[in-house]
Amino acid sequence: MHSSPAVANGVVYIGSWDDNVYALNAGTGVKLWSYRAGNVISSPPAVADGVVHVGSNDTYLYALNADTGALLWRHFVGGSQGMQAMLAVANGLVYAGSGYIVYALNARTGVQQWTFGAGSFVDSPAVANGVVYVGSWDYNVYALNAKTGTLLWSYPTGLYVYAFPAVANGVVYVGSDDGNLYAFGLTRGDERHRVAKPESDSMPPVLKMLRPDFNLKASKLAVTPSSAEREVQE
Repeated sequence: MHSSPAVANGVVYIGSWDDNVYALNAGTGVKLWSYRAGNVISSPPAVADGVVHVGSNDTYLYALNADTGALLWRHFVGGSQGMQAMLAVANGLVYAGSGYIVYALNARTGVQQWTFGAGSFVDSPAVANGVVYVGSWDYNVYALNAKTGTLLWSYPTGLYVYAFPAVANGVVYVGSDDGNLYAFGLTRGDERHRVAKPESDSMPPVLKMLRPDFNLKASKLAVTPSSAEREVQE
């Protein structure tokens, strides 16, 4: 299993490389239902409003009834490797990255609301304050209007951005394969802080990320508050 579980209302939802999504009783592990997609499921499920949203390597995004596993809708999202990134659900929309494209779909019907094309593969989006934040293998961090998909700002890092952005206290944080952790203002993308990886090779990495499906070498980001270089731009 490469899919992380989601837990809601006493039920654990998880995808598997046997092509199934499983719903298990969180207390006992008893299987409540399963749904078979057309290929392996590496994407972690997202559960909202009684619906399980999950992507598959068969290039479809699925919406399943959380209680029964019945298919509500599915939407083709393409991508040479299918859907492997995490989903975000907010304000009645499902946001997903697949291939070079960010998709926004109506969570109830699956109808496509908008798409945004990056210069390379996009990863998992985060949504906050009406904005979608997503990193790309084209080295950029993008901020998109959550309702329309309009580009609000972008910022070029030094290498691939695989990481899932985190948003807190008016700041969006995201790591890049250039070895830096970036912090941006939400509205204009002004870089507030940059924490660089330690110079010493003896410092053990706190995070290693391997993407074998795309035949890339492992990337690592090592950050420790005690020894990291901190750059603050006014």
